[in-house]
This record gives sequence, C-alpha cells and structure tokens, in this order.
Amino acid sequence: MPERRSPFYSSIVELGATMGRVGGDFISARYYSGVADEHLNTRENVGVQDLSTMGKMDIKGPDAEALVNHVIVNDAAAMRPGQVRYSTICLQDGGIMDDLTVFRLGPEHFMLVTGSVNRQKMLLWLLHHAEGRKAYVTDITAAIAFPTIQGRARATF
Repeated sequence: MPERRSPFYSSIVELGATMGRVGGDFISARYYSGVADEHLNTRENVGVQDLSTMGKMDIKGPDAEALVNHVIVNDAAAMRPGQVRYSTICLQDGGIMDDLTVFRLGPEHFMLVTGSVNRQKMLLWLLHHAEGRKAYVTDITAAIAFPTIQGRARATF
C-alpha cells in the first residue's frame, strides 16, 4: 500500500513528533505516550491535531440525498445547505459501523467525514449503497487539509 502524508507532515516532523501509520496508508503524528496524556494536555493547555487523515467522502448527484439518508441514522432530507450533523452509519443488523460528521454542501452535494481507521471500509460501504443510484462517491481525503486546535489556551494563538 502506498504511503501518503498530510500537508502538515514536514512541519510536524520538524517539531519532533514520532510518525506512524493511521487509516491504512497515511503517515501521521504521534505526539503523546498515550490517549490519557493527550487528553490531559489538551484540557490544561492546547492540543493541535492534524486530522487530515480522517476520511472525507464527497457525495454528489440527483440521488445524493437518498444515498446519505439511506446510510445514516439521521434525516439528511431535513438538512439545509451549510448545515452539519453528527451521525452514525449502521450495519444491516443495526450495529454501529462508525460515527461521522455529515455536511450538506448543496441540494445534491454532501461530504461525510469518517474516522481515519474506518476510511476505506466506509468508502466501500458507500460505494456499495450507491449502486443503482445517481449518486457519485469520491474519496477526497488526500485533497483536504484538516487542522484542529482545541483546549483552554486556543484563544492565545
């Protein structure tokens, strides 16, 4: 599998982060010794994360709304362009496949942001459910940078 890097890779390496695979083919930073250390630092100081490896699925076409409505547990039809919803995608048996964020970008245009680890699985799931519909699913993960700043000290940046 080819190795991909986020747009922030060089800057992150210069800051001394240890790098590792995430989401199958992306290389990303591992700054902390564990999740608890990262959580505590973010609560007390600031956490800067490169979420560029999170899956970004672009869904367009006349049946985009029907596809999104079919796979998420919320009502995509109730969303107006510019709105965002937190949701989940369930398996056929009702079990949760992944949580995600749904962006309605236009009348026939959505973007779903999935977890990095499940990105490829989610793409295949969406492509499967798009069959027979006029909805076109494209993995645009590598095309979108996604930095986040969280924590108390964020206002001082």
